[in-house]
Amino acid sequence: MKSEVVEFLLKEAEICQYKTMDYIQTKIEYNTTEEKYTIEHQIASVYGFWIKLDKEKKKEVFEDTECGEVHLIRDNWYPLYWGKDIYAGSRMDAHIAEPEGTGTMGLSKYNSLKDGEIISGGVLVEFKKYEGFEKYLHENYKPILGSSKKGKSANR
Repeated sequence: MKSEVVEFLLKEAEICQYKTMDYIQTKIEYNTTEEKYTIEHQIASVYGFWIKLDKEKKKEVFEDTECGEVHLIRDNWYPLYWGKDIYAGSRMDAHIAEPEGTGTMGLSKYNSLKDGEIISGGVLVEFKKYEGFEKYLHENYKPILGSSKKGKSANR
């Protein structure tokens, strides 16, 4: 069920002729024990980066990254990295900016990737199940970078 805030924003966006893609909503409560506000997330994101590789480039990338065999998704597109976060856009940006100590995919470490065609996208999924969806992608579509080991969880 959409909150009143979401209903209002969707209506106003429609009036102003802004296309909406999806929405987020949370529940805010004051925790009297900890004496602070807490946020209950209802959605999180699972995202991926893909790279397009022809036969020659595939061999070069696979040797450079030492990734082993990786599942072709379609039309020469291979999964480069799968990730998850409750804040999709900022986390996807961090992977490209590569700030120190944040567990990014480390694109700049691999010369073979620098001239590759890379695309990305993400979906919003139920908060309680987003870690399971990322794990499913790792298990069924092994990426070139990253591993299926469990990363940090959101405890917010």
